[in-house]
Amino acid sequence: MEHVERFAADGLRTLLVAKGELYPDVYEDWAERYAIASNSLINRKEKMEVLMDEVEQKLELLGVTGVEDRLQDLVPDSLRSIRAAGVHVWVLTGDKVETAVNIGHASSLLTTEMHVRYFTSGMESRLLKGKFDKPRLASKITETVNECKENSEDDFAFVVDTKVLACIFEYGLTKEFVELAEYATSLICARVSPSQKADVVTMMRKIHPEIVTLAIGDGANDVPMIQAAHVGIGISGNEGLQAVNASDFAIARFKYLKRLLLVHGRLNLRRVGNLGPYMFYKNILQVLPQFFFGFYNLFSGQMFYYDLIYQAFNIVYTSLPIMIYGAFDKDVTASTAMKYPSLYQEGPNGAFFTWKLFGWWIFQAIFHSALIYYVVHYIFFLPQFQNGQGTSLWHFGTLIHLCVVITSNLKVLVMTKDFTSFVWVSHLMSMIGWVFFLWFFCHEIWDEPRIVRGR
Repeated sequence: MEHVERFAADGLRTLLVAKGELYPDVYEDWAERYAIASNSLINRKEKMEVLMDEVEQKLELLGVTGVEDRLQDLVPDSLRSIRAAGVHVWVLTGDKVETAVNIGHASSLLTTEMHVRYFTSGMESRLLKGKFDKPRLASKITETVNECKENSEDDFAFVVDTKVLACIFEYGLTKEFVELAEYATSLICARVSPSQKADVVTMMRKIHPEIVTLAIGDGANDVPMIQAAHVGIGISGNEGLQAVNASDFAIARFKYLKRLLLVHGRLNLRRVGNLGPYMFYKNILQVLPQFFFGFYNLFSGQMFYYDLIYQAFNIVYTSLPIMIYGAFDKDVTASTAMKYPSLYQEGPNGAFFTWKLFGWWIFQAIFHSALIYYVVHYIFFLPQFQNGQGTSLWHFGTLIHLCVVITSNLKVLVMTKDFTSFVWVSHLMSMIGWVFFLWFFCHEIWDEPRIVRGR
């Protein structure tokens, strides 16, 4: 144990090596019962743990190993930036408490200015030692929460081990634990199993369904956690590809998580936050003038749009500008987003999308469609053309549709922050497409019919 403590304090990953003898008849009986337990549909986990404890007894200790698990480059800088962006960072590891704390200091998750509070078992210097029951554990959590409230300006870090975490789930203290974790600048769960990692993520999703969880790992023991989170990220490396195969995104180094969140994550959230409401906006803008026209035709169902021009609205006239916007637009450069991580907080704070903003989009669509219709409607009450010809229903509808197309594309232009050549070309092609479809339709439909002589 002295070697284990020393290795762990040096930040090494420790492993006890032991052996035991299993006679064939004992093993065959045990293997049969273990197979039945592993296929059980009721309390499968508990039954398997009982059988594993049964066989892992009377072992002969051979020794202890200490393996160095060096941090990748720029891990401390990435974690500092992610925390500065307002993201709560939890570390769920299978390492011993001493190793996890050492890694926490090396990765800047734990600093000398933080107030570190331990919820661990079997250690004299910790808050909890030996055996403890539900009232004692609940009392310690409540006491620590009150301390955090009284010193709200200070940074707190909590270290929890697998035994305390198991008691939290067993005693039903998950809400109290989550309340405590909300005050944590950093939280480390040490010596946790793969299933406990998934349980912690699931616990957060159930208690706070409004938050978005992200899990990142590099080994097979991180797969349950990655699959339990909203977004799973796997790191490809020496630990194999199990985490990568089970993830939503794969990266080669931990440092790439900084760019993935602060640059791509923020920019895509902003784009999608505008793209979704815009799709409602432009379709309402096109449809509502026809509704307003219903008040003047006694809702007879008479259309004033040409069918071909009307049906090409989403495909031709308004597709390119919003595609360019959704793929390439950015309000700040990548270097600026990396330099100022606090910009990321605009997304979680609702600067890009809220129901209030969505309602404002819908109001604009209704107002703009009404404005377009009634302006064109009253223009057509003016005197006729100079050649004496009168206007028709189709002239009326075509002019409204032109205004709808121009307004829809201008709306994208107002949203755009990065004006590149692709932006201008997309808007130009959209208007050319409208003119081409109008010319094609009029040429094919309204040209004088040709007389074809028979043979």
